[in-house]
This record gives sequence, C-alpha cells and structure tokens, in this order.
Amino acid sequence: LREAYKGLAERIARRARLRAAGLSRPRWPREAIASITARADKERAQIAFGGNRRGPVRATLGNEFGSMGNIRGNSRKGNPGHTRMFPAWRGNKGDAGYAIWPTIRNSREDIRDSTYEAIDGALSRAFPQ
Repeated sequence: LREAYKGLAERIARRARLRAAGLSRPRWPREAIASITARADKERAQIAFGGNRRGPVRATLGNEFGSMGNIRGNSRKGNPGHTRMFPAWRGNKGDAGYAIWPTIRNSREDIRDSTYEAIDGALSRAFPQ
C-alpha cells in the first residue's frame, strides 16, 4: 500500500506545484513551491508543504490560505480584505486554499480509484485465489 500511496501523493504534489507556479496572485516563492512534497506510509498518502531540510519556508501558509487584513476590506460587510503580502483569506471550509487544497479537491476521483486499486492489489496478494 505504501508504494501505491506514494505514487498517488507524488502525482497530486506535482499537480499542486504546477498550479502554484502558474498563479500570478498569490505569487509563490520558488522555495515554497519546492516545499510541496509527497509522503506516504502503509495507512495514508500525504502532501506536506511549508518546510524543507533547513527549516520552515517563509510565506507558504499565507500563500496557500491567504490572510485577513485591512487593505480593500470592509469587515462590517463581511469582506475582511487582505494584507499586502498575501491575498484574501480563503476560509477553512470546502473552498479553502489557492493551490494545494484545490488540487486535492480536484483529484478526488484519482484518489478514490488509486486507493481502491491499491487495496484490491494488497488483498489479492494476501488472499490469492
């Protein structure tokens, strides 16, 4: 399962890096794009971001989720605006994120199909007919 999950995570991480690199606003620093990596173990596939071997990568979370600020915003009308460094906050619901979470949401079918195939393969090896 680990190998199948790693392959799935690699595909999604590659798509997320491409999406982040193609955004004009927020413009992702190269280090932040490079920090989007795939991880997997026998139980799950994971997309990690925001850090590398030297430590945290600055601005990754702000570029992915945005921030609340006081530029061009009117909090009384429900529009909090954003800071100069980051775009407007995207929230923490189903439509959150600018690059990584939208890529994961758009990959649901691939995630489902890859997971079913991996489990079927593991079961057929464990219980041959």
